[in-house]
Amino acid sequence: MLDQIQSQDSKLRGSEEKLAQAQHIAHLGYWERDLKTDLVHCRTKPSASLGWTAGKCHQFNRFEQVLHPEDREMVTQASAQAISGEAALQCRVPSP
Repeated sequence: MLDQIQSQDSKLRGSEEKLAQAQHIAHLGYWERDLKTDLVHCRTKPSASLGWTAGKCHQFNRFEQVLHPEDREMVTQASAQAISGEAALQCRVPSP
């Protein structure tokens, strides 16, 4: 049983490393919003192009300011849906 868990853990870590590498190459990334604190957690390199440090948190309204203008309403609507359940969305952040 322990061998299976260790094997699955190793596979998961490998997948996470591949995802991180692919995101780095493609200049993609992701952020997570904590609905209780209203903080957005920057998880990847693209945050640096915004002058943000990966791993640092920002208020959601500051995050909204860097979104592509055409995506802001969609993000607001998805956020409202997430508060009542769970939602995932994709949006653009223009390069400076």
